[in-house]
Amino acid sequence: LHPMLHADFGLIDDHEIISILGRDNAVNKSEFFPLIGEYAIEHNGRFRPGYYVLWIVEAFFVGSNAGLWYANRVLFALVSALALYVALRMLLHPLPAGVVTLLFFSGAQNEIWIRLGTAECYGVPLLLVGVAWIAVQLQRHKWRPAQLFPGFALLLLAGFMKESFIPVLPAAVVFTYIVIPCFFTFVIPDRYQLKRLDVLMLFLLMSGLAAQTVLTVTMLRTYGHQYASEISMISFLAAIKPMLESYSKSTLWFVPVAVGLVTLLPRNPRELREQGWRRGLMELTALLTVSGVLILGPQLFLHGGNLGFAGRYLVPGNVFVVFAAALGFYLLSSGSVQGNHVELRGVVAGLLIAVALSWVL
Repeated sequence: LHPMLHADFGLIDDHEIISILGRDNAVNKSEFFPLIGEYAIEHNGRFRPGYYVLWIVEAFFVGSNAGLWYANRVLFALVSALALYVALRMLLHPLPAGVVTLLFFSGAQNEIWIRLGTAECYGVPLLLVGVAWIAVQLQRHKWRPAQLFPGFALLLLAGFMKESFIPVLPAAVVFTYIVIPCFFTFVIPDRYQLKRLDVLMLFLLMSGLAAQTVLTVTMLRTYGHQYASEISMISFLAAIKPMLESYSKSTLWFVPVAVGLVTLLPRNPRELREQGWRRGLMELTALLTVSGVLILGPQLFLHGGNLGFAGRYLVPGNVFVVFAAALGFYLLSSGSVQGNHVELRGVVAGLLIAVALSWVL
C-alpha cells in the first residue's frame, strides 16, 4: 500500500492522464466538455464512454497528484469490498462472507487497483453496489423491477465503463426473474404478475441495454476493432481452459463447492434409498451450470482466442467465483450440517484466507 500511494504515473496508459491534463497539469472548466467530446468517442472500435467521462471528472478534481489518483483506487476497492460483503451477508454468516469477499480480490485481476488506466476500477464498484442493492431488497422480499431498479440501473451504468460489463445486466435480470423462482421460491414466487411501473422500469433498462449493444456493434463495424486475435468455436473453447485455470489457482473456489456438495451425500444405506439428496444434488449442479453460462459465457465470447489473459480481463467473470464459493459455504452452514461440520468449515475458510492473503498483502 505504501509504495502504491507514493508511486508516480506509469508509462503505459497513464500517458493519457498527462495528455488530458495538458501543459497546465489541470483540467479547466472551459476544457471539461470539449475533452469529453474528444475522448469519449473512440476511433478504434471501442465503446466505453463512461470510462473516459469519469477519467476526465477525476482529472478535474485530482489534477496531477499521482498519490491522490492511487488513493482513489484504494477507495474504489474498499467501496467494492464493502458492497460485496453486504450482498454476501444476505446469504452467509460474517466469517464466510468475509472470506468470500477476499476471493474477489484474489488473483491477477488485482492489477485494476494498482494501474490507473483500467476501466474496471470504475465498473466494479458500480457492479457490486448494484448487486448489493438487489441482494438486500430480495432478502426483504422486495423483488419487483421497480423496487430493484436502482440496482439494475447501476449495472447498466457499469456497461458504459467497458464492453465486458454489458452482459451483466441481462444476466442479472434472467437470474433474478427466471433462475431464482426455479430454485428459491421462498424469495420470488414461481408465478408473479408485474405492474405497469414494473414494465416501464424493465423497458427503460432494456432500452439502455439495446443502445449499448447497438453502439458497440456500430463501433466495431465502423472501425474494425477485434477484441481477440481470432473468434471461432475453436478459439471460444480454447479460452475456457486459461480462464478457469486463472480463477482456480488464485482462489480455490472449487474447494467449498466440492466440500459443500459432499455434505449432501447420504451417510448411511437408509438415506441412500431416499430421493431428497439426489434432487438436491441435481438442483445445485444445475444452478452452478446456469450461473456459469450466464456469467462466464459472454466473457469467453468477448475474449475468445486470447489465450494470454491479462489480469483485468478476469473481471467481471470472477463474479462467478464469488457466487460459487458463497453457495458452497451456504451448504456448509445450512441447518442440516451446521452442527457437524464446524471444524470442516474452519479448515476450508482458513485455506481460502491463506490463498487470498497471498494476493492481497
